[in-house]
Amino acid sequence: MTSLLRRPSGKAGKVIEVTPENAGWRYVGFAVHALEAGESVGEATGEREVILVLVEGKARLSTPQVDFGVRGARMSVFERTKPHAVYVPNGTSWSAHAATDCVVAVCSAPGFGGHPAAAIDPDRIPLVERGKGANTRYVHPIAMDDADVADSLLVTEVFTPQGNWSSYPPHRHDADEGGDMTRLEEIYYHRIHPPQGFAFQRVFTEDGELDETMAVSDGDTVLVPRGHHPCGAPYGYDLYYLNVMAGPKRQWRLEPSGPRLDLPAGRQAMNGPVRLGLLGAGRIGHTHVRSIAGLEDARLAAVADPDEAAAASVVRMTGARAASAEEVLRDPAVEGVIIATPTHLHAAQVERAAESGKAIFCEKPIDLDLSRAQRGVAAAARCGVPLMVGFNRRFDPSFRRLRDEIDRGRIGSVELVQITSRDPAPPPMEYLQRSGGLFRDMMIHDFDMARFLLGEPVVEVMAAGSALMDGDAAAAGDVDTAAAVLRSASGRLCLISNSRRAAYGYDQRIEVHGSRGMVSAGNPAATTVTRADRSGFAADPLDASFTDRYAAAYRQEIVTFCAVVRGGSPAYPDGADGLAALAIADAASESLAAGRAVRVQDVSGAS
Repeated sequence: MTSLLRRPSGKAGKVIEVTPENAGWRYVGFAVHALEAGESVGEATGEREVILVLVEGKARLSTPQVDFGVRGARMSVFERTKPHAVYVPNGTSWSAHAATDCVVAVCSAPGFGGHPAAAIDPDRIPLVERGKGANTRYVHPIAMDDADVADSLLVTEVFTPQGNWSSYPPHRHDADEGGDMTRLEEIYYHRIHPPQGFAFQRVFTEDGELDETMAVSDGDTVLVPRGHHPCGAPYGYDLYYLNVMAGPKRQWRLEPSGPRLDLPAGRQAMNGPVRLGLLGAGRIGHTHVRSIAGLEDARLAAVADPDEAAAASVVRMTGARAASAEEVLRDPAVEGVIIATPTHLHAAQVERAAESGKAIFCEKPIDLDLSRAQRGVAAAARCGVPLMVGFNRRFDPSFRRLRDEIDRGRIGSVELVQITSRDPAPPPMEYLQRSGGLFRDMMIHDFDMARFLLGEPVVEVMAAGSALMDGDAAAAGDVDTAAAVLRSASGRLCLISNSRRAAYGYDQRIEVHGSRGMVSAGNPAATTVTRADRSGFAADPLDASFTDRYAAAYRQEIVTFCAVVRGGSPAYPDGADGLAALAIADAASESLAAGRAVRVQDVSGAS
């Protein structure tokens, strides 16, 4: 049997044990304990940090300092729900007491005392879909490098449906090459459903020095010291694996297959990560960086921001190189550019990126001035490059479902849309002065969503607004509380209400009323737990920011942009959508000033 394949020693107790010494490497350790209800296990961490993953079942997890209580929910990994995990630093110990029959994975690597013991709860773990077609798999990044939860460890789990491939196209991470690749040792802990099945994994280097193909069974572990390491699930057998990685740097950067392994012409869309450039490393820029870091098939190659500290933060997160905006746009290795700079720079940078032949993702709005925005959109069309606009709410799973229900005819023809958007707190004066006003900055998202759900052009706007808060909005010549009624070409109506302040959190709701029914989407909560006592009922608070509320939407937005860069044709908000929403915002501003309804075409000729 190959030295890379480790089979379980039995069905109970410590069934898998991989140490740096018996693996012949330096960083990764891994063990699996199969416990019956009532059994306990525990160990000192020594110089190593540990992440305990409850693969299956429930157990009470604790350290001498913290009792995490009984954790775990799924009784089988193939329930495909998110796991419970706990981080334990070096220099202490941990224990697990089985509340049910359970499987506990112990992932370890060198620790440096940089993080306290902490729970990694399921609500902190996203669900990421990677690949397409027979390369599709579903990922729970438990502790990857976009989350600062460990000193060395990187841990994730992957579900590969029957007939599909994973860790594919082949890639490697076995050398430190600047920001392009990092050296990581890796463990694959495999589970198969049904358990009598099997899967395949090949570990190989391009020079052929290492080339081993293994048939893995339920519970097997595969060591990946170097090289490429794809695996496949035969028809009839679903595959799960838990990945544990560590190396000199806590960064996951990979190199796709070399020339000898390239996919045939016409199939390059899955080969190698999309190389992106970022202009602007502020709050929204960092949001996109976190999304990119969670994708296997995307890499941030370069970042530009005049604030050197902001750019340096992105460099530390991603290994991208810092450059000027012009250098990013001239770089032939950059395939697509994300424009997340202040709004007054957007249109000119769109034009320059178009001239450079880059696919473009531009945050909203394209410009505060409609004519300048039109020039940017025209430049992209003239140069034949795609232009995607950052209306992220179209990618929110709940809002996307609203549109799907409408398209399926479930509520008949749309008659009335109601959209509520309320921020937790107003922005500072500095932001208000350059925002372009509430209609162009905040409600523009809702104008786009109105068009998305109404399914036809908006022709008329009636807007009202007031400055009701502490005076910043009024001093900036703006409002902080506003409402608008939109009328579509056929007479459908949309009612939008916005507030810059909601004491209870970030409030985002939509209701669509149709001729045969209604569909609505409310605010998600961290959990569905409700507590009741004499004072009434209480539930989890709303998200505190747009980055939390729309985290999944931002990820899917970048996934879509990567597909666009590769030449795909997914649905996405384009330059025309950006212009249409801006025209509605202009009409709303004029309506507020004039105190009357304004036709959109009277402002811009757009709809």
